[in-house]
Amino acid sequence: MRSTWWRSGGRLAALTAPLLAVVVAASPAAAQVNDDIGAGSVTGGVTFQTGYVPPALHLGCVTDGWTFQGSSEAAVYNVNGSQYAGPVSISVQGNSCATTGFEQGPITSLSASGLWVPLGIGTLKTGCSLQPGSFNLYFRFGSHVIVNVLANCYVNAWQAPNTAFVATGEFVPTDLEGGINDNITSASFDGAFAVSPSPTA
Repeated sequence: MRSTWWRSGGRLAALTAPLLAVVVAASPAAAQVNDDIGAGSVTGGVTFQTGYVPPALHLGCVTDGWTFQGSSEAAVYNVNGSQYAGPVSISVQGNSCATTGFEQGPITSLSASGLWVPLGIGTLKTGCSLQPGSFNLYFRFGSHVIVNVLANCYVNAWQAPNTAFVATGEFVPTDLEGGINDNITSASFDGAFAVSPSPTA
């Protein structure tokens, strides 16, 4: 039954909720205050190109492409003492091969940018872009989603290359009959992201 795609994610949410804290703590440089560290909540929406998400059980793994557009209203970054606190727009694209309960595939593009002009401080800006490679991956377990990529980031005038960008959260279908009597072609996303020095870079 196609609704299993969404219902099976609830049990995993409790297990994967500490993901962001684990990612930052696992980085050798995470304990250094003046290294590239950032985090924020994320909301937005994803559209699936084919509408075969989730596929019928007899179809097995079905290839698909997707696009996410979202934002973080209060992201915080710090790189070598240079700080950013404000909104960030996030765009992600990827391809995947999906079954009813599991989906995975490469991330093909990522952009995260922010511009904020707080009174009396001046212009603050930040951004991240994807480093191409096989390490940029997307996973879905039921309704729970994980995005794990390597990015080049900056905060104001400070560069932060080789940054681990990780986002995790929940998909909820926005189609009227999505996941029940019809394929899911769009979903909302509610979650969080964190950036930290990559332990593998």
